[in-house]
Amino acid sequence: MFVACILIAVAVSGFFLNTITILTFNKNRDLVTVSDLPVLSIAVADVVLAAIVTPFAVAADFLAEWPFGSFGCSWYACVSAIIGLGTMLHHTVLAVEKCWTIHCPMTTHVTHKQMLKIIVVVWIFTGLWGIFPLIGWSSYGPEGTGASCSIKWQSDDLVDTSFIICIFVLFFLFPVVSMVVSYAIIYKDLQQMAKRAKRKWNDEAQQTLEVLLARKRAGLTGFIMVASFVVVWTPYAIVSFYAAFFKPQSISPLAATIPAMFAKTSMLLKPIIYVIRRKRFRRGVKKLFKC
Repeated sequence: MFVACILIAVAVSGFFLNTITILTFNKNRDLVTVSDLPVLSIAVADVVLAAIVTPFAVAADFLAEWPFGSFGCSWYACVSAIIGLGTMLHHTVLAVEKCWTIHCPMTTHVTHKQMLKIIVVVWIFTGLWGIFPLIGWSSYGPEGTGASCSIKWQSDDLVDTSFIICIFVLFFLFPVVSMVVSYAIIYKDLQQMAKRAKRKWNDEAQQTLEVLLARKRAGLTGFIMVASFVVVWTPYAIVSFYAAFFKPQSISPLAATIPAMFAKTSMLLKPIIYVIRRKRFRRGVKKLFKC
């Protein structure tokens, strides 16, 4: 009952906040930069997760069992996996794009059309990995207390273990390393650019420093979004990895359920961070409500 109430609060808040994000971008097209397109894509995915997928988990938690059969279990787990894994790759794209823009300012930057193509490729790639358990490489089944479904990571079978390893490397380890490297490069480049500007123009570098400050704010906003996403998903990744390599039977149902529930709070983070960090976005939200 407690888990169901938490999920209801997360789903309602996530649906409301991400819907506002989508409507704000739709009403204020000038706000939609290349870096905002992955954020908009994630918001759409989170609305689907909150409105269509999470209610099944809420009903199951109220009943203390999964009442929708094996097909419903596979459908729920597949969609949840695709959205979760796709969101991680979106954050990777966001970090790499910001790194490219700041580290190579004189080169051709990614256009809106190119970013849309990248997003489509990301969802297709993630969708393929979401389908693999449906066609025999691992499978979907109940997890934790049995009131939810996910990839079959509590298994000793080599097929299941190999799939978990691939998922961990492709959708967690590689993205995290890519994001850390990208933001480390961004931080180093901004520090060097600020030093060169002060050394060359001294007090007359105010305008240049304002540009650097704007880039720094954008980079910091992206870093906070990525860091928050990694924080909420890391416990789930650790539990899954431990179950794949050590003793899955030693993980209690509650220990398996809490990380999964914590990971679902990621749908709340992005709109909250955008409202706090982006002054133009806040103006867009005010304009939306005034209309």
